[in-house]
Amino acid sequence: PQYALKHTLAALGVERHDVPMLKFEDEKGRARRVLMREALAPAEKTADWIARLTAIGGEAFVKSGANGLRLLETATEDEEATAIALMLREKLEEPSGNAAVVTPDASLARRIEAKLARWGIEPSVSHGAPLRETDAGRLIALLCELALDPAEPVALAALLKHPRVGVAGDAYGYTILEHEALRGARRHHSLADLANLGERDPNKPVKNWPRARAIVEALTQALAPLTKIMSQKNVTLAAFADALTQAGEGLTKYDVWQGRDGEVASRLLRDANQFGGELGAITAHAAPRVLLRLMDDHQVAPAQSSGDARVAIWGLLEARLQRRDLMILAGLNEGVWPAPPAQDPFLSRAMREKLGLPSQDARIGLAAHDFAQLANAPNVVLTRALRREGSPTLASRWLWRLKTLVQGAKTKLANAADYVAYAQALDKPAAITAAKQPHPRPPAGKRLNQISVTTVETLIRDPYAVYARRILKLEALDPIGAAAGPAQRGTAVHAAIEAFGDGHDPEQLTQLLDQALHFHGISPERRAAERERLAVSVQALIAWFEERRARNAAVHREIRGELMIDDVKLTGIADRIEIAPGHAVILDFKTGAPPTDSQVESGLSPQLLLEAAMLAAGGFPELGKHQATELIYWRFGNAQPTPRAVDLKDGPHGAGMKALASLRSLLARYADPGQPFLSKPRVFRIKLYDDYDQLARRKEWADEKADEA
Repeated sequence: PQYALKHTLAALGVERHDVPMLKFEDEKGRARRVLMREALAPAEKTADWIARLTAIGGEAFVKSGANGLRLLETATEDEEATAIALMLREKLEEPSGNAAVVTPDASLARRIEAKLARWGIEPSVSHGAPLRETDAGRLIALLCELALDPAEPVALAALLKHPRVGVAGDAYGYTILEHEALRGARRHHSLADLANLGERDPNKPVKNWPRARAIVEALTQALAPLTKIMSQKNVTLAAFADALTQAGEGLTKYDVWQGRDGEVASRLLRDANQFGGELGAITAHAAPRVLLRLMDDHQVAPAQSSGDARVAIWGLLEARLQRRDLMILAGLNEGVWPAPPAQDPFLSRAMREKLGLPSQDARIGLAAHDFAQLANAPNVVLTRALRREGSPTLASRWLWRLKTLVQGAKTKLANAADYVAYAQALDKPAAITAAKQPHPRPPAGKRLNQISVTTVETLIRDPYAVYARRILKLEALDPIGAAAGPAQRGTAVHAAIEAFGDGHDPEQLTQLLDQALHFHGISPERRAAERERLAVSVQALIAWFEERRARNAAVHREIRGELMIDDVKLTGIADRIEIAPGHAVILDFKTGAPPTDSQVESGLSPQLLLEAAMLAAGGFPELGKHQATELIYWRFGNAQPTPRAVDLKDGPHGAGMKALASLRSLLARYADPGQPFLSKPRVFRIKLYDDYDQLARRKEWADEKADEA
């Protein structure tokens, strides 16, 4: 490990004996130094390790050198950081105790720093923070992302919530914007689209949308320099950096580049502006990526006076010639300590040697020297995690050599495993009391007074979901920028079929489907695939419409109905009802798998049966009273789109009357203040996870085997 020092002395013309020794080494320290020297000896000198151990003093000498060295191996990086933080916390209990962690792993260093914050300990650190992980750096990264796609929902939400951005000062306006436009499937492709999104449907304008639109307009104005520069085919990095600076400063009336991170960010942009023209013209879409790559090389140094001087976290360079009561050498895994040699993209090893450039392996030698010097401290803990970023790790070659050498002397390094147990017990409660199944019993005045035919199935299968949604008024929020799913696809298909009516032109239906899919956030790529997927269904549906027209029945589409059942109003919207003398057909379009005949017959999926009962009772006022003669499911969008009539023993009307009687009994039961709304008492054909399972704390009390049965 001392080759670099030897090379330096030779270059200076100084003999080794001319260098004075530091006067703090005792006999134990000498034993440790010799032990580390032997552990890190060149590979060709390790064949006779046993003889060399005998020559330096044998097993007793090795034990003396290993005294004060402890080894800590943890399962994960997080556990390693917690255990190290506990060691540091323990050392501070001593009136004058001090300690230092040395690691080249900046991520591990930040973990340890975060763990110490639990006890209000702010260590003195040397590693700083990557600019990208600071407020100013995140702002630059978000602006680069929005330069490529100005209307990307996640980036927009992050920018508007950024602590240095002031255009979203209207909190209520931002809430409207987030809930109505940014969450769920993306339905806009530009900031102009986004500004008008809340008023796109004149029949359902978003309440107070002008407040949200004002935020989008202010954001559009602030980002105008970026939008303008990105409209060009080729730009210089200098011009892009200037536009980004203007955009950043336009987002707030305060100094957006304040603080130490702001100074570094400002320097990055200033340098890019000053020297970026030397790169020449690059494509506009490459400019943000180039700037982000340049930002990766910038660190924000810690404040000079920050942190507790008794606890330090150092990098390898800062730790040289420093010593504390407790030295913790952390992250001792291959690929971390030592780090692999950098790959030179231009010069091979032979070329570097011929040019007289230092070997790329020289840094490994310097890192080995750092390790040896630090491990010579009287009280040292060596730590590593068995898994890093989810993958198995390999112990550092130096740690492996040290362990092998010590084992050869029939001894071993002291184990610091107690701290692993402490780390695991730190957040472990004395006892775990699992939640019991919830039995919410709202008072009579808060119970159901209205229910839709589609919600009845939920009431049968998962009453707790009805309680949470209808009584507590809790709705799950869609993720920001979520991809459109089956629900959006189904809504779009229903809207297109309703608009098409009983048309004849397949091109018209295809166009309506494309428009509806676009309106509900289906991406252009998916719409192209959907056109192919729905082509067979389009032809089949038009042919079926032709066949139905020959029956001369009156057709009613998307017709609303309601029926009072004691004190509860039953509501529903039928996709299609055909009325002819002696015939009444109720049809429901499905984009997913429709329920089976047995599920309909048993009442688990009662939607069409209840619509039949409503029709018989005059629940659709425009139609009068009719007995249903046929119930049809029409699955639209699968490989073989065909209508399927439900086969019922008592016929549609008789089965509908039974379903109505069952519903009356069910609603009477849930009108009783003593009846609880249970979570999924019937587990057949339910989703493994629903929006309200966490609220019900289902995993704490549910029988998983029963759920699978």
